Amino acid sequence: MTKKIGCKAHIKLSVIRKAQLLVISEMEGKHNHDCTEKDFAHYNQNRAMIKADSETKSQAEEMIKAKANTRLILNFLTEKTERLEDVRAIHNFKRNLKLKG
Repeated sequence: MTKKIGCKAHIKLSVIRKAQLLVISEMEGKHNHDCTEKDFAHYNQNRAMIKADSETKSQAEEMIKAKANTRLILNFLTEKTERLEDVRAIHNFKRNLKLKG
């Protein structure tokens, strides 16, 4: 179940080892919310900071240290990773840099 909206859509797979198959053993395909590509792009696992390689993260870190505008950093990450990001993630990244020290 999706935490925030209570969506019970899911697919449960079972393994048949001898035949080396995955079989759908349970499925609920009905969502209680819209499922659009735009919404999917904002899921945590699809955002830029999650998918960025270490070089891109290092470049973003240097931009932050140089006091670059947050929107500029967002545009950079979107261009490099071809994924969306939001301002909150940049602020979290900045906070983590300060904690790291």
